[in-house]
Parts: sequence; structure tokens; C-alpha cells
Amino acid sequence: GHRILPVGEAPRITTQKLNTLLDDPGVVIVDLRHDLFWEESTEKIPGAVRGTPKDVSWAKGYPKDTFLVLYCACSSEQTSAVQAEKLMDKKYTNVFALKGGWWEWVKGDYPVEAK
Repeated sequence: GHRILPVGEAPRITTQKLNTLLDDPGVVIVDLRHDLFWEESTEKIPGAVRGTPKDVSWAKGYPKDTFLVLYCACSSEQTSAVQAEKLMDKKYTNVFALKGGWWEWVKGDYPVEAK
């Protein structure tokens, strides 16, 4: 069914912007592609850590002000947006969903690395 987004929908970050942040040690990129996509893929965005697509347990170790960029392979970045909202509810202040997600990144010919 349709999910009604709560107030405070997750902010988006563009692939262009993320590309300029790849070398920033303060930025944590989290790969939330569902298991099938993750397993079939040999690549990821450089420096990305693997998160759990189903819940936000992966975020426990990060301070609430960590600059987090979440990406998935869903149309309209659904998984990452839902997770970003959950993290915002938990008082994380710097969470972004990558606009267009993994496919937009690949299409833009941005760097990738072997995972």
C-alpha cells in the first residue's frame, strides 16, 4: 500500500555533490541496497560501508551529528529515504538520501570501487 511520509521528509543530496565529498573523512556513505542487488553487484561507491536495508541497527556506533549519506537501488530512493527518516526520528541531524541512488551514480559515470 501507499506509505504516507511523515513530516520532515528526508533531505536529498545529489550525485554531483556527493562526488565532491568522496575524500572527506567526515562523510560516511552507507550502502543500503537490498541483499540481491548487493550480492549481484561487484562494485560500490568508494568508501561506502554496508548497512542493513531492513533496519537502522548499523547506525548505533555513529555520533548523532555524523554526516551520513544513504543510498539504495530503489526507484525514488525509497529504502534510503525511509531509513533517513527513522534516523531523524532518533535525533540524527545530518542524514541524507542520495537522489537517484546507485543507478544515478553509475549513470553519471562517477567513481566506483570493488566491494
